[in-house]
Amino acid sequence: LLLTSYIFLHGALTNTTNFTHYFWIANALLVSACFFFSQKSPEHFIKVVYRGITVIALFESLIVLLQCLTILPVRNDSFLCTGTWVNPNVTAIFLSFSLFAVLQVFKAIKRPLFTNAFLLIILSSILLLYCRTAHLVALLFIIAHFKTSIGNFFGKKFRLSLNNIGLIATLFIGLMIFLLPF
Repeated sequence: LLLTSYIFLHGALTNTTNFTHYFWIANALLVSACFFFSQKSPEHFIKVVYRGITVIALFESLIVLLQCLTILPVRNDSFLCTGTWVNPNVTAIFLSFSLFAVLQVFKAIKRPLFTNAFLLIILSSILLLYCRTAHLVALLFIIAHFKTSIGNFFGKKFRLSLNNIGLIATLFIGLMIFLLPF
């Protein structure tokens, strides 16, 4: 809440208040509402916050996809899509860091078609924003989340060690360098 107050005050004092400032206010109100409605236990509060982050990530991903389809305007004409920010890297990093909360929420939902569709929307939005750091963070979150499935896919002897994660990340970065126009 203090960071949100600082950002809004800075925007008001420099006369540059825009949609980004209201986005921060909405996030602060979301966290406050989560705290207010989850007085049961700290674990319940975390679940409510994860759900809120998931909803924001889904809306942000839909905005990115609609910008890519030229249905919504892009905030910076130098990029294909940027999300609600002028710089697409901010949106991409937010989406990639929100993957932890999204995967935690989706773990509790027992409809794989539903969860995989929304996960595909978020991941495709991250790829469309062309932020290599966000690609790497998203890859690491997905590897960490699905490590048992990856181990079963490669066989019993496959261990998810730091070397294997580095190898997978290097292959992913190399693939992104060749596939995406940087």
